[in-house]
Amino acid sequence: MAGNIPVTEIISIEKTKVTFRVPEGAQKGYLNVRTIYGNGRSKFQFRDDRGMILDWDNLNADGGWRAGKIKNSDPEGISGNYVYFTGALDGDPTANWAEDEFSFNLWGTANGRPEGDLFSSDPANSTLKFEINVTQPWSSLALQMIFTPWSVSGTNGYIADGTTPRGLWRPWESSGSFVTDGWMTVSIPLTEFKYDHTGGTLEVAPKGSYGGLTFFVYHGGIAGTACTPYICIDNIRVVPNE
Repeated sequence: MAGNIPVTEIISIEKTKVTFRVPEGAQKGYLNVRTIYGNGRSKFQFRDDRGMILDWDNLNADGGWRAGKIKNSDPEGISGNYVYFTGALDGDPTANWAEDEFSFNLWGTANGRPEGDLFSSDPANSTLKFEINVTQPWSSLALQMIFTPWSVSGTNGYIADGTTPRGLWRPWESSGSFVTDGWMTVSIPLTEFKYDHTGGTLEVAPKGSYGGLTFFVYHGGIAGTACTPYICIDNIRVVPNE
């Protein structure tokens, strides 16, 4: 790992994946891998903090209708404070509108962010990343990630207007239920921000700008089962594709 820190505990090795315990002293940077076939370097950076939008320690969502519920323990944070969502969800994707329990709004103008985008890389070649820890089973609705222009504030109309593109993440879809084994990283290319709130693909996704960001567990278009998940999120950032 970066800093010439060796990995000493390999958990599993597959053709396209190596799982290991992160060693003490691991630093931000690329991972180098040596095999009998030669050497290689990861395309991603471990703990990549480029394009940081929200870390809940220095960058928050104050100024929105919902700034997010913040804590740093139970479970232990990955790097200080994090935002968390929890409450009862119905299995019917049309039944819930639980904004207080399952959303935050970062509005650039209301938060005091500089006018313009929240990140500097080209959206066509960038990926939204964040860390997540789901401690109680999640089995319905989608995590919706919605970028809005810097000037948008004081409204939630974009959440279900049928025209504002967003990314959708339904990690429970294939197995019916989802929990994590501690913190993990989620990566969603910005080119995948092309859906409406029901999961339909927008024929022409409006490009807009990227001066605000809303996360909301809502709809998604696929029926699930009733659940009471506990979802912790930290270090939301947009990084350039390698």
